[in-house]
Formats: sequence, C-alpha cells, structure tokens
Amino acid sequence: MINFKNHCYGEKMRKYEQKLVEILSDTPNIRFQNKKISLIMAYFIIHRQLTQSQLKELTNLPASTLSRKLVMLIEMGKLIKKEEPIPGTHIFVYMLNGSILEFTSSPFEMLKRINLHKNFFEALLEKIKSLKIQKDEYFEKYSSKVEFFLNRFQIYEKCVLSIHPLLEEQWMSIQESNARNPLPIKQKYNDLESIERDHLSMFLNSNFVLGQNRAKIVIVGYFVIRETLTRDSIMELTGLSASTITRVLKDLTEIDLIYKVDVLKSGQFIYKIKPTLDQIILTPYEHILKWKPSLLEIKNDLEQNEAFLNKELGYDTIYTVIIQYLQFISIYEKLLNKIKRALK
Repeated sequence: MINFKNHCYGEKMRKYEQKLVEILSDTPNIRFQNKKISLIMAYFIIHRQLTQSQLKELTNLPASTLSRKLVMLIEMGKLIKKEEPIPGTHIFVYMLNGSILEFTSSPFEMLKRINLHKNFFEALLEKIKSLKIQKDEYFEKYSSKVEFFLNRFQIYEKCVLSIHPLLEEQWMSIQESNARNPLPIKQKYNDLESIERDHLSMFLNSNFVLGQNRAKIVIVGYFVIRETLTRDSIMELTGLSASTITRVLKDLTEIDLIYKVDVLKSGQFIYKIKPTLDQIILTPYEHILKWKPSLLEIKNDLEQNEAFLNKELGYDTIYTVIIQYLQFISIYEKLLNKIKRALK
C-alpha cells in the first residue's frame, strides 16, 4: 500500500526536487506540446507511482485537469492505472510505464529511434525505385533526398553504437523489436504524393521532433521534405486554413527556422527551411547539455551536505536520478562530437 506521506519531501529536499522537475520537464522525451503533461511526467519520473490527490498536491493543478491529463497519458502508454484501488478506499494508483531510461533520453532509446528511421528510409527508397511513373526532375530530387536521409541515419547509428559498449550487447534486441513494430509503410505506392504522406507521418510520429503544435510540425515536416514552399502550396498539401498557415509561417520566420527566398508575380512569398536535417535531429540532444551545470551544482550541493541531508526523504531518489542524467549527458557530449566529426 502507498504511504500517503511519502510523496511530499520536506523543505530541505523540496528545493532540489523542484529544480529537478524543471530539468526533467524540459527533457526531449517528456517535453510534450502541453506543459502540464510535461510537469506531470516529471513528477512520475521522480516518484514512479502516485495517486491523483498526491499529484494535485505536488503540481497544484486542478483535479479536473489532472483527470483529463492522466487519461491522455494512459492512452499514450506513458502511465498505467492499477486495476484495483488501494484496499479500503476508492483511490487508484498511477504508475510510470517503463524505466527511467525510456523517459530521460537514454542513448539506448536514441539508438532504437535511429534504427527505426533508418529501416523506414531503406524500405521507402526501395519503393521509390520500383515506382512505374515518369521520372521527372522532382522525382530525381526527392529520390536523392531520401538517399541523403538514409545515409544520415546510417551515420548516426554507427556513431551511437561506437560510443557505448553496452549498446552493442542490446543491438540484437533493438533490431528484433523494430522489425516487429516498423514505422508505417505501404506495400505498394502509385505516386510520389502518397510516399510523401508516409514520409510526413514518420516525421510527425518521430520523437526527434517535440514541443510544437501539430499544425506547426506538419508544416515543418513538409519543409523538411520539399525545402521550399508557398502559403498556397502548403494549403494544398495540408488542408490547413490560410490564416493558420500565415500564422505558422510568421512564427517559423521569427524563430529563424524558415526565411523568404523569392516572391511570385501573385505577391506570394517562397519560403525555404534554414536548418539542415542534422540540426533538426541533433538540436534536441544538444538542448540536453544546457542542464549540465545545474545538475552538477545540485549534485555537488547534495554531496557537500550529505551528512545533513542523507536521512531526508527523497535524498537517495533525487541523487540517483541526477547521477543517471549526468551519465547520459556525458555520453551525449561524446556522441555529438563524434557525429559532427563524421559529418565533416
């Protein structure tokens, strides 16, 4: 049975917990479009299992909001709700569905996603080459782009495998798992547009791209695929309204993701994506590194005050999560440097 007092740390540990929650909720694997969901997930990573009332006390979110978000997280496979309530009550316990490795951007999970995408592009390239359509300029350009994507994921995969010996041991299980659950790809395509739609679907479902609303991700996805687009071409491809597209283009221009390269006679601007595929894929992992100084500061503070704090509830849990996260960061520093050298 859950001890209803064991989820709230005392004042001495609470400040460390709050800083760790801030860091965890900014981690790519749990940085969802909704900040409230990210907050909830951060607390589950620390506490592993909580009731709704405990979560309300920790997050200060309304009960109605928590109810909706918990249902969403269960549907997403992030949480599990115990089948039976706590004995003698009507209170249910929610648990994190998986290990901390799956929710803190571990190299294992990165390798799993890279291999999944490499397999997808291998299959997609094979389908493109088997298409019985006129091989025009766009066909050749798109084929080259898919070959480029495949090459990049092959490089990423090789680099990840080389920086952590344990990953070699897990490699067979990763390949078997991805073979059983491949990214969606049709048995037969009749045109490039349908191939592009599956390419976009892969992009939308990719854990490499987080933290944006769906309309924005769809538009960025088509920019990754086509490089240059106009407002009307985006409308034709996506079915989004002109006002939504105009707003997203403005937002993407302001954050320097796209820029104007030309203007049509109709007055419409032609936009082009600015970052490369490497930047789009690797930026979330570079983002992780910004938290290294803060994590080191917490770690050093906990160690310096160990005699004073080690009997406090939450000390071991918080210290363990920080150590694991710093280990991941060390690996990512090596990995990003290795990838950058390989891409030169």
